[in-house]
Amino acid sequence: MVNFIGVIDRDCDRRTQFLNTVQPQLPLIEGLTTHSHGCGDLAMAWAASPNAPIHIEHNPGAITVIWGDAYPTHGRHPLTALQLSAHWQQPSPQTTPAFDGYYAAFSYTPETGLVMGADLLGLFPVYYFSCEQVLLVGSSPDLFQYHPCFQTQFNPAGLIGILLTNGLFNGQTLWQQVRRLQPGHLLCAATPDSASERLHYHLPEPQGDEAEGDFNDHLATLEQHFDHAIAQQATPNSLLMLSGGLDSRLIAGVLHRQQKVPQALTLG
Repeated sequence: MVNFIGVIDRDCDRRTQFLNTVQPQLPLIEGLTTHSHGCGDLAMAWAASPNAPIHIEHNPGAITVIWGDAYPTHGRHPLTALQLSAHWQQPSPQTTPAFDGYYAAFSYTPETGLVMGADLLGLFPVYYFSCEQVLLVGSSPDLFQYHPCFQTQFNPAGLIGILLTNGLFNGQTLWQQVRRLQPGHLLCAATPDSASERLHYHLPEPQGDEAEGDFNDHLATLEQHFDHAIAQQATPNSLLMLSGGLDSRLIAGVLHRQQKVPQALTLG
């Protein structure tokens, strides 16, 4: 949905040159518009559809951006950037509530630094690289190579993880010192060299009656939660991307049971 790149670099000239180099490469397809914002040592740019849901709160002393929609656990309206910054700029991000929806977001002030996160399942990719002077973040690590502080070095552990699990293992990528933010974690960096991941959400374990029962009971509980999640997110204007596979047919069936008839989009 959004291709973004960001840098925290105390060297203003180097920061500006990097952003000027990578910003024209952000639109991967025609029709995307490019935006950029800066605050203190941070410069951020992204390319997105003009209709993409993007929420921005920007003033000379702070900036918060949400790409996509982040929903409170029991709410039907997406958070504003101001609301999200109030949660993420707390002294202890571990107490931050979890948000539903598909999104990536960041909040930055020169005093407290950067806090960045994504949806609970980590489907929205967030990659990062940090060294003593620089922190790079992006939806892809490809553009990191244009910063002079970044050295492209192969990471054998990243390749082994992909071959063994058919995906990234423990956030390790094919490049040394480049990691993908793990699900349920926030990237916190008061300074570029202090970047670390902090767990703020984990899948809850069944308690009480949910932990009892046989397979059919567990299946019914799962169906109940799935039904609730779709009821909370679906609106009269929802669009169903129907591939015809198990996932999209299951969602279509639940929507039909809830007497909701969204527009369906398919290809081929």
